[in-house]
Amino acid sequence: MLKQKGHYFGTEINEKWWRRYTKHHLFARGTGEYWFDDQDFYFRRYLTKTPIVLHYRDIIELKTGHWHAGKWGGKHPIIKFIWEKDGIRLSSGFKLSNNDAITGQLLEQFRTCIHQHR
Repeated sequence: MLKQKGHYFGTEINEKWWRRYTKHHLFARGTGEYWFDDQDFYFRRYLTKTPIVLHYRDIIELKTGHWHAGKWGGKHPIIKFIWEKDGIRLSSGFKLSNNDAITGQLLEQFRTCIHQHR
């Protein structure tokens, strides 16, 4: 799997920027690397050993925006994975490219993978 550089903005509860989810190593923001396969999306922050793993079967929808968890992503879109864990609606935001066309391609790949797991 090819790993690419990206940035994790954090995970919100119920898409409220002031309600950050702190369990399961999801609190700390940061730069790192991401990769994905046909089952899961992975993001490992630099200086950590364990990646964040989002299972496509848990993802409800995908959104994009320029803000997430109280942080501005600049002029390039942030991909927001809306998912559920333990009955809580969560939104995890990632900037995966500074190229809008590549971000669009990734978004379509993720949508295809999510659709296959419904």
